[in-house]
Amino acid sequence: MKKITIVFLSLLFLGTILGATPVYAAPCGFITPDVLSWGTGRIESMSIRIVNFDGCPNGWGETQGSVLLNDVPANITHWEHGMASVSVPSAIEGLANIKVVGSDEVIYGTSQLLISIKVNSYPSQITLGDSIEITGEGFNNSEAGKVVDTSVSGYNSPLSVISWTDSKIVISTSNFGSFKVGSNTFKIYYGSSNLNNGYQSKTFDINISAPPCTTNSWSCSDWNTCSSDGTQIRTCEKMGWGNPLNYCEGGTPSPAISQSCMPVCTNDNWSCGDWGACLQGGTKTRVCNKTGSCQGGVSAPTTTQSCTYIPACLSFNYSSWTVCGSDGTQTRNIISKYPSNCEGGELPKTTQSCTYTPTCTTDSWSCGDWGACSTSNSQIRTCNKTANCSGGTPPSTTQSCTYTPPCAADTWTCGDWNSCSPSGVQNRSCRMTFDCPSAVTLPPVTDQYCESPDKSTPQTPPSGDDKISNQDAIIKSTVKLICLFDEQSGMQGSGTIIDASGLILTNKHVVSGTVGCLVEFINNLNDQPNYDARQIADIVKVSSTEDMAVLKLRNPNNQKLNYINITNGNSNIQLGTKINVYGYPAIFGKNITYTSGDFSGIDGSYLKTTAILEHGNSGGGAYLNNGTFIGIPSAVVRGELNALGYILSINKINSWLGNTSNIISDNSDSNNYSRVSSVLDSISLKKLGNLQFLVAGSKSADTQSKTISQIQKNSTIAETNADQKTNIEQNNQNTAQVEAQQQKPSLFKRFINWITHFFK
Repeated sequence: MKKITIVFLSLLFLGTILGATPVYAAPCGFITPDVLSWGTGRIESMSIRIVNFDGCPNGWGETQGSVLLNDVPANITHWEHGMASVSVPSAIEGLANIKVVGSDEVIYGTSQLLISIKVNSYPSQITLGDSIEITGEGFNNSEAGKVVDTSVSGYNSPLSVISWTDSKIVISTSNFGSFKVGSNTFKIYYGSSNLNNGYQSKTFDINISAPPCTTNSWSCSDWNTCSSDGTQIRTCEKMGWGNPLNYCEGGTPSPAISQSCMPVCTNDNWSCGDWGACLQGGTKTRVCNKTGSCQGGVSAPTTTQSCTYIPACLSFNYSSWTVCGSDGTQTRNIISKYPSNCEGGELPKTTQSCTYTPTCTTDSWSCGDWGACSTSNSQIRTCNKTANCSGGTPPSTTQSCTYTPPCAADTWTCGDWNSCSPSGVQNRSCRMTFDCPSAVTLPPVTDQYCESPDKSTPQTPPSGDDKISNQDAIIKSTVKLICLFDEQSGMQGSGTIIDASGLILTNKHVVSGTVGCLVEFINNLNDQPNYDARQIADIVKVSSTEDMAVLKLRNPNNQKLNYINITNGNSNIQLGTKINVYGYPAIFGKNITYTSGDFSGIDGSYLKTTAILEHGNSGGGAYLNNGTFIGIPSAVVRGELNALGYILSINKINSWLGNTSNIISDNSDSNNYSRVSSVLDSISLKKLGNLQFLVAGSKSADTQSKTISQIQKNSTIAETNADQKTNIEQNNQNTAQVEAQQQKPSLFKRFINWITHFFK
């Protein structure tokens, strides 16, 4: 019993000791590193595990010890009894000896791991064909890796390795496709037998130069055939692109690829003159010479051949000379020659110079106007030859006519004025009792303003010297015109209503060549004209000598219109008198425009003013401050510093309206609204903004004016400087003609015309 107690106590003591202090085995013996991550060319972190658990069941303990790489402590990121994770110090390169040390300072296991490849030396410069030797550490370890030229072939194309040891690699440069002349970037990869070790790498640069060329570096083709100019050529190429040992640069240049030679003679190497005349013996000869250096080949052509002898001509018998042509020459033909079968010899004379006199045509004559029809129903004129010509048929100077006794004016009969309407207008009816064929007379006024019975106080004109007393009536009577040539083009301008039924006064150059006009009115300065109502006006009168015309508004409902009474107008005004101009712009705006300026003088039928005339004002109206109509804005004279507006005088207008002798057309008596083209009735009003309009300064005006020049002849005033006038609507469209019945030009104008013609 005592013995058992002692044994039990002994076992209990031993168990207490063993339970209080764990017993660790001797060093584990085998450990293995696992790579966790690696950067370019080196391992950056790893884990170390126990390989033999049977020999070291408790590992190196739970308490953290240390891990040494080449005796340099590593940063431990994880620790447990059978595994530790560490970061590799940046100072560790090449092959590292690994030690795991417990907290009790006991080395529990060792191992080795290639952290990175270490290159000690390599050539910086080689010649293509030389081998490359690289020295370093850890190249072999357990098995060889590979070297690639990343600048040429990349990672998957290893270079030709002559030898590979732990400290030295020798590479051949005989594989030309793996290198380039110049800088090459090489990379050594080491493939570990331990799959967890991955690949380590090292990068470096070597410059490879080509050897100098020699005579044997060139390959040339055979010389080709000698050309006609005595040269032959061949091609030479540098060898070595298939074999890098033969590739070269510089040194011996390319052999000659061109040389002189002697060509073989051909037909082209001979030049022969013309055959001579056939001799009486029946032969003729020529001379042949070699034209270039050649040998052999084609021999000289024949220089003698037989022929039929023909005698040379001694004389000719000619026809008479033809009439002198417009080119100043006349011709004749050969009738016979002597001897009759001759050729060559004396040169025949079949052409000679002469003085050309053309035959007279219609354009060779200038005729004056027909005189008045005589009581014998005939009228005469004078015609003179204006050109050097002969023959032809002269124009007739006598023609028949119908004599009409003269009369002074139309005769009208008017009723009494009716009572004044609430709107302040009263009217009357008038009818023509006699139509004078030799005179055009304006119809009497059929409506007028009056004092409305509903108006408590009479209207008072605006006060002040610069105010225009009847501006409201002027605005309502001034209309905008779009006169169409066709559905693609037209003319823009202005007009003034001159009677209540719709007669519109405007410029001839606004309507000439057109089929008629679309008309729009406004009620105040803020209105903008539009053509939605399709108000149409026909051309009823056009002057033959002055820039004026009259339109008639189609007014089937006989609506009474606002108008300006121009019959009382008078343009006999003093210099400096204020002139006011109204009209519509063709450019930069749609609202009616108003300008004013001084009366600056007269020029024939025109009043000169400093008032600005805007493009589109043509055909509008010019007024004095008291509302008197004094003319039509028609043209502009441009000087070096300024411009003057030209206004066709009301005196000239009223004179024309009372006289039919200078009217080109007069449709007032046959205006049935069907004589013009359907353009005005059918054109889409939405297209008006896209039409090609003629306006002053427009390049298209020059082209368009040529198309309608015959229609608009003598209707406008030309311009380019202070000697010339410009139509507001058309630039350089037509030149105003001074008719025989117009007044004689002033001395100043005759001087300007002389200067203009002198420098043409």
